[in-house]
Amino acid sequence: MPRGLGTTYKARNQPAGCYEHSYASREDEPAASRIGALSTSATSIEWTDATWTPLTGCTKISPGCQHCYAERMAKRLQAMGNPNYANGFKLTLHEHMLDVPLRWRKPRSVFVNSMSDLFHKDVPEEYVQRVFDVMRRAS
Repeated sequence: MPRGLGTTYKARNQPAGCYEHSYASREDEPAASRIGALSTSATSIEWTDATWTPLTGCTKISPGCQHCYAERMAKRLQAMGNPNYANGFKLTLHEHMLDVPLRWRKPRSVFVNSMSDLFHKDVPEEYVQRVFDVMRRAS
């Protein structure tokens, strides 16, 4: 696992940052927690129940990045005035999104960071550890 982090989450055959995990919750998810990510409570992605995006943006590092869906979506969300995309596709940490899974009431399979790379070179290791801590606490 990158950066020496250990986890009990099952990695699926998906891009970096995608993890299958059932989250338990402590209370209903208030509307305020839905601000930011594409949708932190539901998704049309067939292999997951929800997305959780505690950071957004990335850096194009290979030819495979040329047609990045997340960059196109970030531009659209920025144009729509979504506050988590005020910086467009520039790497941005969203502290206010960290505890969202802890508020979910029902277990779900979650696509973590559908709009970014959790293991991007500019994401502080401490932040990555905090994301994993939320996953651990939510299980």
